Amino acid sequence: MGKDIKDLDWLEIFLWYKCSIRCYFCYQKDLRTKYIENLSIDEVINLLDCWYKEWKRFVIFSGWEPTLDSNLWLYIEYSKHLWFEHIRVHTNWYWLKDFKYLRDLYNRWLTWVTISVHWYDEVYERVSQVKWSFNTIKKALKNLEILKKIDNSFVFDTNTVVSKQNYRDIPKIVKFLCNFSLTRWQIVLAYSLDLFTIEEKKEIIPEYNEIVEYLKKTLKIAYIYNKKFVLENIPFCVIDRLYWNQIINNIKINKESVTIREGNLWNTNLKWMKNLDECKKCNMNKICRWLPKDYYEVYWDSCIKPIYD
Repeated sequence: MGKDIKDLDWLEIFLWYKCSIRCYFCYQKDLRTKYIENLSIDEVINLLDCWYKEWKRFVIFSGWEPTLDSNLWLYIEYSKHLWFEHIRVHTNWYWLKDFKYLRDLYNRWLTWVTISVHWYDEVYERVSQVKWSFNTIKKALKNLEILKKIDNSFVFDTNTVVSKQNYRDIPKIVKFLCNFSLTRWQIVLAYSLDLFTIEEKKEIIPEYNEIVEYLKKTLKIAYIYNKKFVLENIPFCVIDRLYWNQIINNIKINKESVTIREGNLWNTNLKWMKNLDECKKCNMNKICRWLPKDYYEVYWDSCIKPIYD
């Protein structure tokens, strides 16, 4: 699986690249057509066995969309058999609109769901190209809310990717999400797996100076509603110091691995981030996630202001 497996915290298995929606910024892009078959049962079981032998107990089933894989229940049940502590599904809500389906996965030992919420209201339907998608996602969120009331230890969070098309709506999205008993929400600046051209990245990735005012509004909402959050791909130096303590208290420093179709292993903290010479001299370097390589390719380091005092 890779010599660096001992240094990783989570294993994320892409079961396949099929999806029920068509988000324009999706970092899987051409992988959707390149790999049309899902991982075999033997492949997934072997990955789980290898992970277990390394004394790792956190697995994520992703896809995109994992709930379209009819074997998902089997993988959750097998993870339970191996006594995994955290068994997580990262989904765009597709089958979670059905509470019986969600309850069945929970009964098989699903402990965590991360649901993607990238837009609000009718914009969701226009971008996802799926009719009634926002109403459907609300059903999924309500079902997760019901499950959370049944079992308060169940982890339920959301993931929102910030792009040029939605950054103005981020405060509206998170305010809507504050209606639910989320464990936390994640705000992630758009990035790719090197599948997009520079011109495509320019159409997707906003500059930090464009989004910072909306991020501040979002952080204020988090403070007012006392919600936990994670900011990813956004360095400290682009946000006012007023918010640093709030960000540090919610910081996420995990070494994640992702298994793609060929079974390759990569570490998101290392491969997709750029630690500039200026960053290395910054006082926040040890806890900052640095600058995304995608961002650097498009905008260079024009927004970076290292902190030396």
